[in-house]
Amino acid sequence: MNSYALVFFSNNQVLAWILLIVTFFDYISGLAGLLAIIISNLVAWLAGINVDKIRRGYYGFNSLLVGLGLGLFFAATAEFWLILVFSALLTLFITIALEGIIGKYQLPYLSIPFLFAIWLTFMASRDYFSLQISNRGLYSFNEMYMLGGMTMVRIYDWFNQINLPQSLVIYLRSLGAIFFQYHLFPGLLIAIGLLIYSRIAFSLSLAGFYAAYAFYQMMGADMSTLSYTYIGFNFILTAIDIGGFFIIPSWYSFLWIILLTPITSILLKAFKMLFTFNQLSIYSLPFNLVVLLF
Repeated sequence: MNSYALVFFSNNQVLAWILLIVTFFDYISGLAGLLAIIISNLVAWLAGINVDKIRRGYYGFNSLLVGLGLGLFFAATAEFWLILVFSALLTLFITIALEGIIGKYQLPYLSIPFLFAIWLTFMASRDYFSLQISNRGLYSFNEMYMLGGMTMVRIYDWFNQINLPQSLVIYLRSLGAIFFQYHLFPGLLIAIGLLIYSRIAFSLSLAGFYAAYAFYQMMGADMSTLSYTYIGFNFILTAIDIGGFFIIPSWYSFLWIILLTPITSILLKAFKMLFTFNQLSIYSLPFNLVVLLF
């Protein structure tokens, strides 16, 4: 459970259970994420790696993200579950390696192991012809019906019909996108979980996102980057990490969030252009770079 909460730099168990529930809005993705955590933690334990770090979730949260991403993208075939096992192992090895390489400079590895592992797996999968692309997510009403019958379908439809400001819709979907869930409801649950865990973390998430939203409008940037790819979570995670985790929360930390927002945006736009050529998503790369540079 600590692996779930650690994505938001927390060990709050209420938040952890909310995040677990959110991941199972796509049950294959949720199951893949859970299995990836178990595999990484089990191998780390059998290898004699620091038990306290395992318990804190340090070796599980990156594997969780890899499992969620792969589980959403690929169909649940036997070949997929096999590749998931080795992707989780790859993530663990990269995590331990980065812990030794940048850890000696007192720097956190954040979600860099997730980035390397999922990029490498996606690029390798282009030659693994037994892996099948999933069509889940194309028929949302069918999936909601499978989860909870017509009651779930009506709730899902009602929630999507609520007339919310565009910025709030993007904010909620950006929160959900951290766990590869792109509906409004998962984002709302995560926002509630953040509020329960820490009012400061919740306010920082709003500050980071709306600073980015204002900067995009000021610069005349294409808002579809935030609207359709939901990578606004980079600003949210940067704000929570710097403003409330590595630095004691204060007016100065909020000021740094505002100052770092344009830098995050520059990196986001630049890497988006570069990665498009390889048909890869940048995921949380801007967040990782800005936090480590800062």
